[in-house]
Amino acid sequence: MGAIVEDSLDSLLAGDLSDFTQKRAAILEPAYKSYLISTDFRQDSPLPSSIYLLPSSEVVVLISRCPETEAATDLYITKLSDTFAENFIGYCPEEKCVVFKGERGLIDDFIDFIESVAGEKEVTVVMKAPEQIRIPLGGLEQGLEYEEFVARVEILECALWIGNSPSEQEEGGIRFTRVATDPKLPEPVTSDRMPTPEYASGASSPLSDAPPSPLIHTPSSPLSEPPSDIDEISLNNWDVLDASSSSSSEGVETPPSRREWE
Repeated sequence: MGAIVEDSLDSLLAGDLSDFTQKRAAILEPAYKSYLISTDFRQDSPLPSSIYLLPSSEVVVLISRCPETEAATDLYITKLSDTFAENFIGYCPEEKCVVFKGERGLIDDFIDFIESVAGEKEVTVVMKAPEQIRIPLGGLEQGLEYEEFVARVEILECALWIGNSPSEQEEGGIRFTRVATDPKLPEPVTSDRMPTPEYASGASSPLSDAPPSPLIHTPSSPLSEPPSDIDEISLNNWDVLDASSSSSSEGVETPPSRREWE
């Protein structure tokens, strides 16, 4: 089972995730070493990845919890009609949570979007990193830095609950869907897949990846087979939230959530 973390979004962004980071690095660093000595590269540069919005009927979320503590011990997110699908978001009405499953390089914009949708509501997060990497369809080009490599090959699963009560969480899911499908936001979300390691304030991003250690030995590569393509509804650009959407939640301020990166 991959590494898993559960906390409020604020605590996750500001807290110490050293154990989660170390478990991820144990998978990612050997894979990057294998990539560096590989000779099988694609010759062209791929287009940026995109995030797609799934209808709720296609979103499947399974969460395992410890009977004693209720802490999350496993998370499984998939598309009902295509278990190999990735780079999607959606809302699960059964669990009353918003979900993300996709490349590491796409999740920061997704979290920014959730912060804008949530406003002042507390957001609880369960995030799971994979047991192995996956090579994107078409392969990788030569010369990627470690963080660029991680942004492309690590598929994260993330479930978020907006608010504390079931009614708040359901309202949060409805608002998420309304804003994500707003026709006034016509541009699809894409990413150059390059996560930036630090916030402008100087605090480290909880998902930033330290450069690989030169002391780590290189085992056999954990590369996995590429998944199938996705053909779904494109999510609208979440960098700009229309004023009419934010004003629909009375008394809730929706501050700009786009972080400044160094």
